[in-house]
Amino acid sequence: MKMVNISLRGLGFILITLLLLFPFWANSTSNPESYMNVIITAGTSAVLTISLNICMGYGGLLSLAHTGMQMMGGYAIGLAMLNYEIDPWIGILIAALVSTIFSVLMILISLRATYLYFGMITLAANLIAMEGFRNALGNDGLISGLYLPAFRGEDLTIRQFYYVTLAILVIAYVVQRNTVLSGFGRATMALRESTDTASALGVSPSVQRVKIFAIAGGLAGVAGAITAMQGGFMAPEIGDLNGGLI
Repeated sequence: MKMVNISLRGLGFILITLLLLFPFWANSTSNPESYMNVIITAGTSAVLTISLNICMGYGGLLSLAHTGMQMMGGYAIGLAMLNYEIDPWIGILIAALVSTIFSVLMILISLRATYLYFGMITLAANLIAMEGFRNALGNDGLISGLYLPAFRGEDLTIRQFYYVTLAILVIAYVVQRNTVLSGFGRATMALRESTDTASALGVSPSVQRVKIFAIAGGLAGVAGAITAMQGGFMAPEIGDLNGGLI
């Protein structure tokens, strides 16, 4: 087991090193931005996958609304930037907050549902949110004109945004790891295995589900913010399961 852990750490170190050096290789190609955009998109998907893993893998909650949470975060930062000229850095926090609120409201109306029924409620919430943006914003819900954040008065280049995305991915992984290894994480996994056993141990199933869904929603919102800034737009199709994780 010790050798396995050492091997995994070694592979992780190699992967991180390759990702850090990737832009230098990309700059030697004819179209470096396209290569870096591919990795940024992959990093965004990884953040969303971590969010889904916290919810479904550790919490045992069948979520069919994670792309909807991502979409919610994207619209939150997009509308904040376009309508209120909010700084994109603050917009990322707003995206996380709005997506967290959306996920908490979703879990509160479905606390008594379990397994497939819970999944169907999240799917319905996802579809309602998509249609809501289409009807409320017009133009099929499309908003455009979004841009990358700035640092010290200078807009970030795609290369700098690449490293920002990697940093966010690392933070998401640390959040997942610390959550799982904490007492909260153990209580969550106990709830996944048996509601009755978790209750006997003093864990409130309802409170625990709300907390785990809130954490997952916040991370999904951050993924949505990255997506919106990278692409320069946000549309309801981002929340479509056909282009999402499931």
